[in-house]
Amino acid sequence: MPPVRSVVFYTVKPDRTADFLSAAKEFAEEVKKAGSDRPYNVWRSVSGPNEYLLASFHPNFAAMDYQRSEDPKLKSVLPKLNTLSARIMSCVESSRRNLSAVDSEHSLPRPASSPKMVSVIRVWAKPEKVDELMALYAAEAFLAAKKAGLPVFITSRVRFGGSPYEIDIALGQDKWADLDQELPLVKAMGGTANYNKFVAKVRPLITRAEYQMYQHMPEQSYAGPGK
Repeated sequence: MPPVRSVVFYTVKPDRTADFLSAAKEFAEEVKKAGSDRPYNVWRSVSGPNEYLLASFHPNFAAMDYQRSEDPKLKSVLPKLNTLSARIMSCVESSRRNLSAVDSEHSLPRPASSPKMVSVIRVWAKPEKVDELMALYAAEAFLAAKKAGLPVFITSRVRFGGSPYEIDIALGQDKWADLDQELPLVKAMGGTANYNKFVAKVRPLITRAEYQMYQHMPEQSYAGPGK
């Protein structure tokens, strides 16, 4: 798994949502036409702040030096992409970006296609407890997810654009109805009792936690060459 994840959070002007989605769809179509080597996924927040996320994975931080204008594959569509980018940003009220280091050793390989939804568990570790928390996730949460064969389990730690003590776990699911059953991680750990024991170990190591849900936007995403 690529070790760097970039996430751009967009707050869209309420009266420009349709235009934002339309322009983002056209942008993805142009990138696909050009056969870009840089896939990305767009997600819509369905809990918490009303925002859209553009997530992409990169092999290292050096990849962040990429310039669209220098990409030979995009040369033929660059004028259109620049126009669409300006249109997209005209719909945006505010944006922010964070870069996270993916713990590839304790994350499952990303599936060939994105899940329809992801739930993200975000925790803020006590500064002196970061390593202990990461070790606990690796020893219990990751091993349970791997044994259970969960389709998505990605652990990452924010490096830039947020608190360096924020650690995220992303889990995939198909629909809201999945939440009427045991949550994927709860089920992977063998039920509520075992999960609660795990949470009891986590609680003294953190200062804050939140759970958010995101829905995949396939028309505004680009899966990669040939997909």
